[in-house]
Amino acid sequence: MRKAGYFHNRKLELKLIIVFVLVSLILLFLGWQALSNNQAAVAAQARVIHINEQLRILNRYLIALFETETGQRGYLLTENLAYLEPYALGRQEIEDISQRFKSLLNDEVEPEFYERLDSLKADKLHELEETIALVRQGRRTEALSLVQSGHGKHKMDQIRAQITPLLESKRAEVSELSRLAAERAHHARWSLYSLFSAVLLFIIFAYVLVIRELSEKRRLRLRIEQSGNTDPLTQLMSRSNFLEVAALALKHAQREKVRTAVLWIDLKHFKLVNERYGFESGDVVLKEFGNRLSKAIRQDDQACRFWDDKFAVLVPKVEEVAELEVLVDRIIQSLIPPLAPFMREQYLGASIGIALYPDDAEILDQLIQYAEIAADKAKTEGRRSYRFYEDSISLSVKRIEHIRHRLPIAVAGQEFMLHFQPQVDLATGVVVGVEALIRWHHDELGDIRPEEFIPYSEKLGLIVPIGVWVLREGCKHLSRWHAAGYKWRIAMNVSPIELVATDYTETVMRILDDAGLDPAYLEIEVTERTLLDESAMAELGKLKQRGILISLDDFGTGYSSLSYLAQFPVDYLKIDQSFIRGLPDRKTDATLVNSMISMSKELGIGVIAEGVETPAQLDYLKQKGCDIVQGYIYYAPMHPDEVGRQLIKVPSST
Repeated sequence: MRKAGYFHNRKLELKLIIVFVLVSLILLFLGWQALSNNQAAVAAQARVIHINEQLRILNRYLIALFETETGQRGYLLTENLAYLEPYALGRQEIEDISQRFKSLLNDEVEPEFYERLDSLKADKLHELEETIALVRQGRRTEALSLVQSGHGKHKMDQIRAQITPLLESKRAEVSELSRLAAERAHHARWSLYSLFSAVLLFIIFAYVLVIRELSEKRRLRLRIEQSGNTDPLTQLMSRSNFLEVAALALKHAQREKVRTAVLWIDLKHFKLVNERYGFESGDVVLKEFGNRLSKAIRQDDQACRFWDDKFAVLVPKVEEVAELEVLVDRIIQSLIPPLAPFMREQYLGASIGIALYPDDAEILDQLIQYAEIAADKAKTEGRRSYRFYEDSISLSVKRIEHIRHRLPIAVAGQEFMLHFQPQVDLATGVVVGVEALIRWHHDELGDIRPEEFIPYSEKLGLIVPIGVWVLREGCKHLSRWHAAGYKWRIAMNVSPIELVATDYTETVMRILDDAGLDPAYLEIEVTERTLLDESAMAELGKLKQRGILISLDDFGTGYSSLSYLAQFPVDYLKIDQSFIRGLPDRKTDATLVNSMISMSKELGIGVIAEGVETPAQLDYLKQKGCDIVQGYIYYAPMHPDEVGRQLIKVPSST
C-alpha cells in the first residue's frame, strides 16, 4: 500500500496525463498560431522598413538632380565659382545613389528600367556639363540659349516619368504591408490570450484534482496513524512503516532517475542521561528530540525512531548534496538548547551518517547499514558531527574487525609501546612535563591509532589492564628521567571504566611507590563524560586527596556542563586541538578559546593547549594567557630514547 505524502496514486496520474496531453495539443496549436502570426507581422514590418528606405533613396535621387541643375543655373547667371561646388557634389551624390538604388531594388524592377534611367541621367548630366563648358569658353550666349531651349526640362520630365510610377507603387505596397502587419499582430495577440486562458484553465483543473486527491491522502494518513504505524513515544514514523515507505521511495527514485538519501542519527552520551536521571527522564529527552527532528526536516522528508536513541531520516529526492548539509546543520542546531529542564546547560550531541542512492547502494538494507557505518565514523572523529559514506569507510570497518580480533592477543603479549610528547611552559619556555601516548604496531595492520582500538578495549573489558600497563611503563621512564635530574611530570589518559575498577587509587599509589615517584608528578587526564559518573568522580576525589593532579581533556567537544567543572575543581583544563586549529583567523574558534581561558582563570584552573602547530597559534595563545602548550610547534610525540637524546640539554622545572 502506498503511503500518504509521497506519490500520486494511479487514478490521479491517469487523469493528469489525459488532461495534460489534451491541453498540450491545444497549447501547441495556439502557440504555433501565435508564433506564425508574430513572424508574419515581423516580416511585414521589416518589408515596410526596406521599402521606406527605397522611397527615401528615390526621392533623394530626384533632389540630387535638382540640386545639380540649380548649381549649374547659378553659375550661368553669375559666373560665381561657388555654385560649382553644390553642382559637383550633386553629380557625385547622383552616382552614389544610383548604385545604392540598384542594390535596394535588386530584382524588383526590370533591367530595362535601369538602362532607360541611366541613359536619361547621362543625357541630363551631359547637357549640364555642356552649358558649363560653353560659359568657360566665353560662349555665354550659346549656353543661355541651350538652357532656354527647354531641352533640359524635357530630360527632367522624362526622368520623373520613369521614377514617379515606381514611387507610387512602393507607397501603395507600404500601405498594404502596414495593414497586414497590424492584422497579423492582432491575430498573434488573440492567440496569446487564448494560450494564457488555456494554461489558466489547466492549472485550475489540475488544482481541483490535486485538492481532491490530497483529501483522500489525508484520510489515508489518518487510517495509517490509527493502525499503529507511529512510534508511541516520539510520534515519529515507526520502523516498519519507515522501511515500507523507504522501499517505495527507492522504487520511485529508480523510475524517475533521482537520488535518495538516508540519514542515520545516533544521539551522543544518551546512555549517560539514563544512568544519571533514570529511564523516564530519558524518554522525555527522546520525545523532545523527536519533536525537534520533525520540525527540522523538510515537508517531504520522513523521520523515524529506529530503536532506542537511534533515528533515521529519509530524503526522497536529493537535487544537490548541499541540501543534505543544510538539513544536517538544522538537526544539529536543534540539539543546542537543552532537551529537558533537568539537563540545564548540558549539550546532547549527535553523530549523523549519510548514504545516497544510487551512489552508495541500491538496496535499502545496505543503504541504512552504510548510513549507520558513516555515523559511527563521525563519532570517532570527535568534533565533526556528520559524515558521508565512502568506500574507504567500509575498508575501515573491516580493519576494525581485525583490530577487535587481535586486541586480546596484543594485551596478553604486551604488543604496545609508549611515545611521549613534551609540554612547554609558555612563560618560561621550558619543558615541564610529558604526555604518555600509547602506540600499537601490528605486522599486518601497520600502525594502529589509539582512537581505533581504545573504544573497543573498553567494550571488551580490556581497558583496565591496558591502563595499568601504561601507568607502570610511564612511571618507569619518568623515574629514569628524574634520576637524570629532569623533574618533569607525566600526564596519562584514564577512562571512567578504569576509575571505577576495584581499588584503582591504591593501584596507582602502589605503582608510584614502586617507581619512587611523588604523586605530584602524575597528572590524570579525564574527558567530560567522566564528570557525569558519580563513582568515577568519587575516585577522582580520592586521587586528588593523595596529591595527584587532575586535568580535563578535550574540553568543549563532549557532554559539556560548566556546573560540574565548578563542583569539581580540576587542576588543568586542556583545550582540544580542533579549537586550536582555526586560530587566530577563525572567529568562532577564537571566541571559544578566549572564553575557555577566561573562565579557567576565574576558577583558578591552569590551561593547556594541545595541537599547537604554527607560530601564529603560539603567539595568540601566549597573548591570551594560556599556561602550557604541546604540539608540533615544539615537539612531536617521540620514542623514550628520543626524549633522552632531544631533551637532555633542555632545562627543566625543579
